[in-house]
Amino acid sequence: MRSSAYTYPKSDYHKAMSWILGITASYDTDTEIVAVGGYPPGSPDICITVLLVTFKNSEEEARKALQEAEDSHPPGTVNRWFCKPTSLKQEYEDQAAANPSGHRYCADNAYLSNDADVAETLEAAFTTLPHRKSFTLWYAMAPVSRRKLPDMALSMQTDHYFALYTIWEDEQDDERCQNWVRDIMKDVETRSEGAYLGDSDFQTRRTRFWGEEEGKKLMRLRREWDPLARICGYLDVGDKSGLNGLKNTKLREIDLPFVAPVQRQSSPKLVGCDVDIVGSLRRASSELYGSTEPLRPHFIKVKGAGRLPDV
Repeated sequence: MRSSAYTYPKSDYHKAMSWILGITASYDTDTEIVAVGGYPPGSPDICITVLLVTFKNSEEEARKALQEAEDSHPPGTVNRWFCKPTSLKQEYEDQAAANPSGHRYCADNAYLSNDADVAETLEAAFTTLPHRKSFTLWYAMAPVSRRKLPDMALSMQTDHYFALYTIWEDEQDDERCQNWVRDIMKDVETRSEGAYLGDSDFQTRRTRFWGEEEGKKLMRLRREWDPLARICGYLDVGDKSGLNGLKNTKLREIDLPFVAPVQRQSSPKLVGCDVDIVGSLRRASSELYGSTEPLRPHFIKVKGAGRLPDV
């Protein structure tokens, strides 16, 4: 095992992300690639670190796998190393240090759409962390994300996996840190296809964890083999879904009939139909985030329509 790392100041976020996004799709499949936003030890500000870990049978093979990143990385690093020896033990120790015990945590994640502008979508998540111990990461799933999966329930995947781990110590920071996660995920949700089940809170945000057909099969098997729901399922608020299980859907698009919007008014409606836009936004926001604060217009897409009027 060998690793290379390239750390950039926060001001070079777009430069670093554009670079690594541009080379990962065809990169060596034995090499794990992540970008991490966080505070390196001793750093007064957030930095962006691109880390590559390769699994090879020899140093020569490892060096060859890591060379493309070494040759193509943009200038401006504040720290870097190339083809440094590492091990599973070392990687686990690094993870333990980044995720300390005895702290308060709030985590969430998303599989971003393959056609999403990843750098733009994740900029706030990487550059506005609420606490020095918090960090965010982007994980390159391509090209293995394009492979056909076996018959398995946990089947959600795209080319881009994103996760945030908000870590703090003082209870008085709970609201601030949790609100930061909520605000970040409001934006990310609109460009995502689903999420990894292990880092999700089913009672906070509804999304997709399984492929469409895989999700149907999972719930059918549950009804068949556990009709009395003795085995605890994935709980939504109040376990309202019960035996039927979580809805394996995302709330990214509201299907409203398209007609031209009228002149702005206190409670905008669409001409020719009885649809209260403010009411629709409030209901969508409540179902997504447990809040009746209306979503901003760009979070809601009307089929066949452009941007909704400001509400």
